[in-house]
Amino acid sequence: PLTAMARILKDFLGIHRGETAWIFGKGPSLDRFDMTNAGPLRCAINETVMAVPDCRYCFANDPVRPWRHVYRPNHVLFSPARTIQDAFLDPATAPEFVSYKDDTDETRLMWAPKRMIEEGLAILPGTINSAIQILFVMGISRIVCVGIDGGGDLARSQQWISHHPHSHAPAYDKIRKAFIRTASLIRIELEFYGSLPPSISAPQSGIQPAGIFITLPAGMCYIEITANTFIAGAPVRSGSIISVTPEIATILIRNNRARRYATPPAPAPIETAEAIPGPVEIADAELPKIRRHVFAK
Repeated sequence: PLTAMARILKDFLGIHRGETAWIFGKGPSLDRFDMTNAGPLRCAINETVMAVPDCRYCFANDPVRPWRHVYRPNHVLFSPARTIQDAFLDPATAPEFVSYKDDTDETRLMWAPKRMIEEGLAILPGTINSAIQILFVMGISRIVCVGIDGGGDLARSQQWISHHPHSHAPAYDKIRKAFIRTASLIRIELEFYGSLPPSISAPQSGIQPAGIFITLPAGMCYIEITANTFIAGAPVRSGSIISVTPEIATILIRNNRARRYATPPAPAPIETAEAIPGPVEIADAELPKIRRHVFAK
């Protein structure tokens, strides 16, 4: 018998259209993140809910029995029908529960949200790849990822209930890579806090991947330079991937000198560009924290 208040995925269709969701995993970048900086729409993967105050949505493809005690009535827990574990939830603290259908057919990623609800989501590796499809159904356009780092290391600020050996690192990298590819297919913009995404190939469908914006612990972010440019008096070659403040990133992108970090190669160091004739001066007031502001035409 069910012990939680049950809802259906259709109840969530488009309810967060155009909004940003914050999704938390248990990777090392979780240790460096200040939760007061998180937005209101907070989501947790599996047992990470214990580390996320005011979490709204929880996702679990795995049996939740080991950490069922961390759920609260204000949580909404999504779990596929094939792994339903609602009967193991504590009636006194049970969250709202949403069960959904899924199938191994990956072409479902190309469907409209309404059809995905009716016929089922795509089964992909890892809970996070179910979560992003559900957020897509909700209408989310951007996801900020914290603790979604790949590899085998875990955040040390929590006593995790489930542990996996470092031999699982390739599997976590595969899950993260699939997550980035899924985001590109369904046109959700990703931002990773404190970690770089792996290099991925463009989807075969021809759809261009959504932008990937990397936020570092010190408030910096990564961008890809698209035209030879001078920054702080230093020449930077087109194709370089560098870290700058968000203000500088905005100006560079607005002036067509850079773009958000998408389908990245390995990060490249700043290279010495050849002399660029005909520079255009940008007013100091427009470019805070840059000593010399010279952009090539």
